[in-house]
Amino acid sequence: MHTGSDITLKRDSIVTIHDQLVAHFSQQISSGELPPETQLPSENQLAKDLKISRMTVRRVFETLGHAGLVSRRHGKGTYVAPAVSHETGLIGYIGQSLTEGMSSELFSHLSAALENRKSVGWNLLVCSADNSLERQLGFVSTLMNHDVQGILLTPAVVENPRSNQSVIRALEESGVPFVLVDRVVAGTETDSVVADQFKGGYAGTEYLIGLGHERIIFVDNPPSPAILEMDRGYRTALEDHGLPHSPDLTFRRSDIADRMPAVLASGATSVFAHSDFAARDVLSWCSSNGVDVPGQMAIVGVGDLRHAQGPEPILTTVRKDFRLMADLALDILLNRIERQGGSERRHEIIDVDLLVRKTCGAGQTSRSGSKP
Repeated sequence: MHTGSDITLKRDSIVTIHDQLVAHFSQQISSGELPPETQLPSENQLAKDLKISRMTVRRVFETLGHAGLVSRRHGKGTYVAPAVSHETGLIGYIGQSLTEGMSSELFSHLSAALENRKSVGWNLLVCSADNSLERQLGFVSTLMNHDVQGILLTPAVVENPRSNQSVIRALEESGVPFVLVDRVVAGTETDSVVADQFKGGYAGTEYLIGLGHERIIFVDNPPSPAILEMDRGYRTALEDHGLPHSPDLTFRRSDIADRMPAVLASGATSVFAHSDFAARDVLSWCSSNGVDVPGQMAIVGVGDLRHAQGPEPILTTVRKDFRLMADLALDILLNRIERQGGSERRHEIIDVDLLVRKTCGAGQTSRSGSKP
């Protein structure tokens, strides 16, 4: 029988004892370290071993029971629930916008990947959070009410990226396996599948340097781990080629209209944007203000997003392989659901490549950045 002596609690942590225990048992069960039908310690024994109240232990077991991870048998105790059948399984996907952007690309490929697995009965339940923490938290509850067996999440882009930790805590407390796709959350350790943001930042910047540009704008976003890695790639490429980093050349997508006149006047001749939509905003500003692209301003985006490819000129972009990201995230999640994934967290980084099109003054090709 599993005992309380196997558990270490951090009593000075901001995470409650209840949440720590839920996370502990959830991970032990989802990893297969506590297989189905394993009897858990009694409420009294666990409370005694851990020097906590019996009421806290009871709440932990109730939370695990609501998540379908344990079953309580009258007169016998609490047991790890039998593995759920995947014949009628539901998987939830919480994206940010299912009509455009990276979440829509992932949704499309996740749907296709699940279609290939229809023979084993998986179905996708989709939610669009529109970059709202409250909506994300609400959807975690909604998906649990629909008895999903796993959740895929593309976290919201928010001003304080650590605020996404509340969503991760809710997912961990639910006991349902989950995988982050395209973005990770600062300060957490979870299964995740992301693009190589450092290489993307490096490749896009180095390509512009190779065309002779020295003052390169970086249009960024709130400082999530993905943006910080992209910024590191941007700065490293500048440094490797002996170019200074100018803080005045880095600003948010929301500041394009305000900042572009000044940086253009200061001699900036190119833009590396954190996404194709940000790049398209720069292109739109240039068109409205008589700035020729690519003659006066070269532009590189990120994503190769179908919804961001408007009329000519077609964006040069750092392509993310959303199909591979979706397939790999789904494989990791299904292995977790079927308790075949082991206890180690998986953090997969997918390669990117540069698609040279028309916004930099060159013909269409595909290439990779030289930095590993």
